Amino acid sequence: MFIIMMWVGRMLVLVAGVVQFLWLLFSGEKNRHVAEFGEDLADWMARATLYVAASTNDRPFPFDRWGIPD
Repeated sequence: MFIIMMWVGRMLVLVAGVVQFLWLLFSGEKNRHVAEFGEDLADWMARATLYVAASTNDRPFPFDRWGIPD
């Protein structure tokens, strides 16, 4: 299940990267919401990778929090 979710995550990274690039191109500044989503997605993908590789027993979202704690 997490492997499929990680493939979806990869597509979301691609979409967020394109959106951020276009935002920067046309507005000259980064979109804070897209940047924060990218950070949270990167954190989730790292935790999911560790779980799938059996490096940890801590299950990622949806069984745990989403994103980086403030």
